[in-house]
Amino acid sequence: MTQIPSLHFDTQKLPPGSGFRAFQAAIPHYEVDPAPGTTEAEFAGRSTAWFLGDLILLHSRFTAFNLARTPARIQADGIDTYGFIVLPRGSWLARTESHETTVGPGQLVGVDMTQPYWAEASACEAVHLVIGRATLQAAVRGSFDIAAHVFEGTGGALLTDYLLSLARHIAAMRPEEADAIRKATVAQIAAAVAQVPPREVVPAQIRNVRSQVQRYVDRNLTEPSLSPERIVEELGISRSTLYRHFEAYGGIQAYIQRRRLQAVHALLLHPDEERSIGELAQTFGFSRASHFTTVFQRTFGCTPRLLRSGSGRRISARSARDAAEAPEVFRDWIREVRLR
Repeated sequence: MTQIPSLHFDTQKLPPGSGFRAFQAAIPHYEVDPAPGTTEAEFAGRSTAWFLGDLILLHSRFTAFNLARTPARIQADGIDTYGFIVLPRGSWLARTESHETTVGPGQLVGVDMTQPYWAEASACEAVHLVIGRATLQAAVRGSFDIAAHVFEGTGGALLTDYLLSLARHIAAMRPEEADAIRKATVAQIAAAVAQVPPREVVPAQIRNVRSQVQRYVDRNLTEPSLSPERIVEELGISRSTLYRHFEAYGGIQAYIQRRRLQAVHALLLHPDEERSIGELAQTFGFSRASHFTTVFQRTFGCTPRLLRSGSGRRISARSARDAAEAPEVFRDWIREVRLR
């Protein structure tokens, strides 16, 4: 069966020790370094990418690394695209020139390739949609700023679900279906972007505390001891400061619960996740199945069982080129999206 153009990159299929350099070569629009405490030789990962004209979808798994979209790279390459990244597993600490945000399991973050940003990525899995600026701006009325924006609300939840579903099914897409799916994808992205509120001006002190707490929460989502009291103790901040800085999220306890629900939500959609719903609920701190189902349905509009039953299974992608050729072809794809 003829499929849409795809590439597969896998460090295990490259000569030993060459994987990190090949990864760097595939994304020359970033400065990429091994995570602190690791070496290039320890880096490992794989990624599949599909080309839809003015869209590129990637599904990747990598060990920890740091990357930077620097002003020098922006000036040199002229890449003019947006990115939408969902993390089924792992976390990112993303920073722009004006703000910092933490992205954890089940969350969706925006990227603007014309703005500098820096990211520290843990070992993670990511679904990443690249779209040309002209394409998105033609679909969205008015101005918007999505750089390092973590999408919330109905629009963000729907786009998160859509991208995870697209990553599961795109390998089986026939070329004659591609244009309709491309249009549907652009419309889904535009609907989410249209709901992005104006950038909130947050004082640096509040921003720093929030970021510190968010990183701690994402690292400890499966810890039974995760609580406001434990956060206060571990991070050395006052209880009043913690509660005050998370009022915008409905309180710190509500924030913890939502992050846990988002993490379970992403895993329920994951084709490789074999644990039962009850096991996942227990793992993420929900001791009563009935309470978990109630809050899950209130948050996402469906039960965990219904979400999982409609998730389908991934069909393995067929590589269009071998691993050694993939970086060069992927660079061509990025240039093609930029020019549309």
